[in-house]
Amino acid sequence: MSGGYYDYAYLRILNIAIKDRKTNPQRAAIQSLTTLYAKVLKEVEWVDSGDTCGKELEEALSNFLNFASSLKSVKDTMAIDVETLRQRHLTVEEIEDENLRSDDDF
Repeated sequence: MSGGYYDYAYLRILNIAIKDRKTNPQRAAIQSLTTLYAKVLKEVEWVDSGDTCGKELEEALSNFLNFASSLKSVKDTMAIDVETLRQRHLTVEEIEDENLRSDDDF
């Protein structure tokens, strides 16, 4: 019998990920992250049960950390883009001023 050391706790986490079928990007990212985390927990349980040597755990942990890191990179990029947009933001009055000046050029 495989696993069982933690009473298959990873299955409860995996069930949360499976049931969370929301379509917005944040929930999709949470679902992916939760699924990968459940895979890590499964491998921990199997290693601690003496059913595997740990190679699968290293792979599952690497996949989880790589995905989490990619989410942080996306978040950081989005934060930079938002700040750039804020710096370039023109007020309504400034836009109207620009439009009036461009009209004068004709």
